[in-house]
Amino acid sequence: MSKIILDLCGGTGAWSKKYKEAGYRVINVTLPNYDLLKTEIRGEHIIFQGGSEKLLMIRISDIYGILASPVCTMFSLARTRAKTSRDFRQGMELIIADLNIIWECRYDHKLAFWCLENLAGILRQFLGKPVFTFDPCDFGDPYTKKTDLWGYFNIPKKNPVEPIFYRVLRKDGVCFVNIGDSYGGSGNASGHKEDTRNLGYKTLEMGATQGNQKTTGRYAKSLLDIPYRFSIEMINRGWIKRNTIIWHKPNCMPSSAPDRFTVDFEYLFFFTKNNKTLFWTNEKTLECISKNPLGTKGIEGKDWEWRPCPACSDKNYFNIRTRDVIKKEKDCPQFKASNEEKENIKNKICPRCKGSGKVKYSFWTGHDYWFEQQFEPILTDSIKRELRGNRTNKYSKDKHLPKGVHPNTMSQVREYRGYDNLEEEILGRKGRNKRCVWTIPTQPFPEAHFAVYPEGLIEIPIRAGCPEFVCKKCGKARVKIFEYKGGTIGKSWHDHSRDLEEGMHQSLGGLDKQGDEPYQRVDKGYSDCGCNAGFEGGIVLDPFMGSGTTAKEALKQRKRFIGIEIKQEYIDMAKKRIKRVQPNLF
Repeated sequence: MSKIILDLCGGTGAWSKKYKEAGYRVINVTLPNYDLLKTEIRGEHIIFQGGSEKLLMIRISDIYGILASPVCTMFSLARTRAKTSRDFRQGMELIIADLNIIWECRYDHKLAFWCLENLAGILRQFLGKPVFTFDPCDFGDPYTKKTDLWGYFNIPKKNPVEPIFYRVLRKDGVCFVNIGDSYGGSGNASGHKEDTRNLGYKTLEMGATQGNQKTTGRYAKSLLDIPYRFSIEMINRGWIKRNTIIWHKPNCMPSSAPDRFTVDFEYLFFFTKNNKTLFWTNEKTLECISKNPLGTKGIEGKDWEWRPCPACSDKNYFNIRTRDVIKKEKDCPQFKASNEEKENIKNKICPRCKGSGKVKYSFWTGHDYWFEQQFEPILTDSIKRELRGNRTNKYSKDKHLPKGVHPNTMSQVREYRGYDNLEEEILGRKGRNKRCVWTIPTQPFPEAHFAVYPEGLIEIPIRAGCPEFVCKKCGKARVKIFEYKGGTIGKSWHDHSRDLEEGMHQSLGGLDKQGDEPYQRVDKGYSDCGCNAGFEGGIVLDPFMGSGTTAKEALKQRKRFIGIEIKQEYIDMAKKRIKRVQPNLF
């Protein structure tokens, strides 16, 4: 006979389903088939009674384990809006019936395990501290309420249910989350009606429903740090956090609170699910491949080329780290320099190029996920500063600068060119890499939705995180490739010659002395997988679509979208907005 698992008050049998699939004989003792309050113990048998004089007799020695999940209605902390009052006596009768069965089966016979389950709540006052408390979603169950377990059993290992946007997100995809913070409060009168708005505590008297977000004690009036808690939990679950972006709202909603500052920003978190190289692009041939390329071991001119050694372009022709190590190793034995490094310092041979003055430069760049670099608009004043020229700084050639005097960063003379061609100079020029504080005004929205963010906020994440061109055959996204050269690329920003004596300081002569040409960012175009099967737009998923702002912006950028929304009125609202965009796409 197979081992018996008793599932007391098991309902649909979901808890014992895994045991049944594993070959155990599962007996579900639950209403309306059997009434636990009518259970009898007769010698070596336990008898369950049901309707129409239905009986179930089981030998106690055949019972291997017991799962008990009595109805938690009477003991749940969430039971705040029930129409009837709690009846602890009725609830405890069922708990006691379960415990009696467990005791009888364990008194003379050794159960392999037993477990009584209930929502975290008032039952703790009767049974004491639970053996284990968990969130079901951490073990593969979408149910989210915290649950207590009492009994004798092995503590299970977590198997968390990941949100839908983790399961469906491509490995090279990205995730942006906009989330605001909240203050602790009384939770009174949160369910406003049209005729009860702005009436304070009188809203309860006039029919508004009471909220369930009550916070007391030290959390009352406290900022709850919800974004930080969310961010930390995302990292704990395996996400890679790349940026915390501040959405600054210059036209924010005024606050009537006189004892704190007005909050004029929200957070936008940038996450990825992968931090290992998935694909490589070649800035010379614009290839995009999934296999690790040969790099500097490949073909010259295709995979790599010779370039001047960046270490030798500075005036330090030796390894700074090794020089410092030699000075410290007398007092600190943990600092060790090899004989080769010491010899290089003695002969002033560059350790990177071994004195040849050239190094191999690989054209291949690895990517952990798809991301298109975004740039801020170049400032007109920056172009004007370049066009009006400059004079050589009188201190730029001195070995030591007077205290408080900094050399001109452009020590070489630039001729005055005037502003006649200012518009042509600005056209096509990109500014610096996009910063993490975005000043974007909120936008009014005429329809009945109160959490609509502006299109400008979502425009940047969609442009940066979702490709416009995805191969229809292999699924690879085209990557915009830039070549960076000139300026301080690969070179030292500091003059290290007197670091130990005076600390680090900027190189004399400024940035132009770091190379023969100024810094340049050259747009090489998009990569190509070589399938020649055509391209389609990437997919943007918004699990809380609301009024459809994300969908509207995705369509503007010729990308596809999937929206998830629970309220039909918001779905209808989003459809109307989307229809206005589609005719303008092609």
